[in-house]
Amino acid sequence: MTGAKRLARQRKRYAQDKALGVCVRCARMVPRLGDPLCPECLQGQARISRRSKRKARAALASSGLCARCGARPARRGVLLCGECRDRETAENKRRREARAAQGLCIQCGATAVAGRYRMCLACRLAASERKRR
Repeated sequence: MTGAKRLARQRKRYAQDKALGVCVRCARMVPRLGDPLCPECLQGQARISRRSKRKARAALASSGLCARCGARPARRGVLLCGECRDRETAENKRRREARAAQGLCIQCGATAVAGRYRMCLACRLAASERKRR
């Protein structure tokens, strides 16, 4: 079977399964409303996606390019270029300030320990452990 015929058949099956309201990948389970994949297939797709992103990031890092944009050379000893690093730092700062204003842990977003601390107990313990090393 040629590639064009196979693609046409796959598209037809996808449309039929979607119209029937079954998962377009396994055709056995009913997906959540508005999702073409059932929860089981969604979980598998997420695992594949994480794995491929990890491989792509490693390939960029080994070639000396920024692991985020892939367009500019990475800084020495860091996986990101200067521009992406600055953008990530600003985003992290914004996220921490927003969480602190809401009374949440600045690290993970869980409820912070009441009083003078800006972190939850788990993040405080992890931070103190890191400082000991």
